[in-house]
Amino acid sequence: YLDDIRIEEGWVVGGGTNYVVNGGFEAPLAGTWNLGTAVQGSTRVSDVVREGQYSLRLVSTGRAQQVLTTLWQPVVLKTGVVYTVSFWYWPSLTLTNVEVYVTTFVRSNVNVNAGAVYRSPGAANPTERPLPELPGVYVNEVQAENVGGVVDNYGEREPWVELYNGGSNAVDLTGWYLTDTYTNLGRWAFPAGTVLGPGEYRVVWCDGQVEQSAGTNLHTNFRLTGGSGSVALVMPVDGQLGVLDYLNYTNLAPGQSYGDYPNGQMFYRQKFMYPTPGWANNTDLALPVVRINEWMADNTIVPTPDQRFEDWFELYNPTTNIVNLQGLFLSDNPSNKFQFRIPAGYLIPPRGYLLVWADNRPELNSTNDPDLHVNFALSRRGEAIGLYGPDGAVIDEVIFGDMTGNVVLGRYPDGGALITTLTRPTPRAANVASVVPANTPPQLAPLPNRGLLVGQTLQVTVLATDADQPPQNLTFSLLPPTPAGVIFTNGNRLVWTPAPAQVGTHQIVVKVTDDGTPPMSATNAMQITVGALPQLPPSGLSLANGRLSLTFSTVPGVTYRLQYKQRLTDATWSDVAPATNAPGTSLTLQDNLTAPQRFYRLVAE
Repeated sequence: YLDDIRIEEGWVVGGGTNYVVNGGFEAPLAGTWNLGTAVQGSTRVSDVVREGQYSLRLVSTGRAQQVLTTLWQPVVLKTGVVYTVSFWYWPSLTLTNVEVYVTTFVRSNVNVNAGAVYRSPGAANPTERPLPELPGVYVNEVQAENVGGVVDNYGEREPWVELYNGGSNAVDLTGWYLTDTYTNLGRWAFPAGTVLGPGEYRVVWCDGQVEQSAGTNLHTNFRLTGGSGSVALVMPVDGQLGVLDYLNYTNLAPGQSYGDYPNGQMFYRQKFMYPTPGWANNTDLALPVVRINEWMADNTIVPTPDQRFEDWFELYNPTTNIVNLQGLFLSDNPSNKFQFRIPAGYLIPPRGYLLVWADNRPELNSTNDPDLHVNFALSRRGEAIGLYGPDGAVIDEVIFGDMTGNVVLGRYPDGGALITTLTRPTPRAANVASVVPANTPPQLAPLPNRGLLVGQTLQVTVLATDADQPPQNLTFSLLPPTPAGVIFTNGNRLVWTPAPAQVGTHQIVVKVTDDGTPPMSATNAMQITVGALPQLPPSGLSLANGRLSLTFSTVPGVTYRLQYKQRLTDATWSDVAPATNAPGTSLTLQDNLTAPQRFYRLVAE
């Protein structure tokens, strides 16, 4: 018997709106609940109820697990919100197990196996069993092949798992486990006293080198396998071990990671081009464009807010988009690119600046100070400054020599290729050069490579700047060989809708020219991959244990969405999984079969 099934926001049962329709079975099942083939004999009854007039008598004629969905209804939930699932359950002598699925992909960790009890119609129920409150700890991100990312406490690049506490309370992980196999839930135990603070991200090195554990640097006794594998977070539940959260990764390329987006939930997961161990996950497909724009290594004329004179440098955003620096690295040593990780809260507005004090005082960083403080200083005898991605990829690097006597170096114009001695320091403002050429060439912003399908329209706003005064007019053009149909509209907007005959890889070379004397120009190129329309080939379909796998060809960078209908006459299509950005030339998506038939379509966005 089942009664009072609820899904509600928050942690308190009965404290919010119930998202389940007819969860007390007071109305007929038709129109609210769906019954799988193994439980068609289930009916509403009135002889055993928790409250109201009815409950559901769940009758199974076979192994319900073979059908997966036995009693179900679609419920629309919000991402990033904590929900509590609750229900009342009364076992019979022959049917004592019930499993609750949040979706067809994710099962709760509670497999209820209550002892058989006898009915007591007309009297108080003899027993009730409260289910444990589940902490909001998640397997947030995993990287199985760490080829160029962060290093552990032994200076080694090893596989890792990131845990995230999305709750408001600290969670003691004593008695908890991590495992890479579902047949051995207690494979590696967290050391006693391991605590995950509220909002904390914790990296665990899954490298099979448990002897390297020291302090908060934890190493498991198993090593993650590259490409495909599993990770499960296990906690004690009623004297037994239960899976609190887990993820299965497939086709994960070296250097990629896989995990939650948004952070701290178990429904929407995807691959990440730029892993962020210890930080919020990042869905960017390319590193931001930021320039190290100006710097002083022997400063006695630019004071800090508390009137000290420290080394400093300036970051510049040459684009028209806000740049979030969280998770990027700054260093004065190219052989140690991960010297200082930029914390959350540091943004550079379009065509804006960020002042960075190289004062060895990162403890001064706060929401009351717009500037950034790093854990290194600059040498006035010369060294380097570098800005790097989460995986160590170079965003910008400069190397300089002797800078004694308040010398200030920088790019002119802002963000440009020319590095020169500047007339005066201009932190948080445009650079001023001591010698201005008669006419400087314009600067073209980088053109990222793109992927699209036949019939889709490529639209790229090409950005260019020119530092000459008065402002000059810029003209954009294309250099051969140019694919047929590529044009500029509105001056600097590149537009192309490729035809079916243009499937393949193309290079588009853009040129920008100013109207100075003499005219100066700059060029840049981008590679465009054009793919055929999406298809679901019969050879890409396979079925095993009620789980359907669909493999299809993709274009890197194009977003694909797999959808289904139970009947072709249904009004709408439903997503099998969230939209997925293709990282390579093929993609495999899976669906748990929950009905005798389904129709699928593949949508490229």
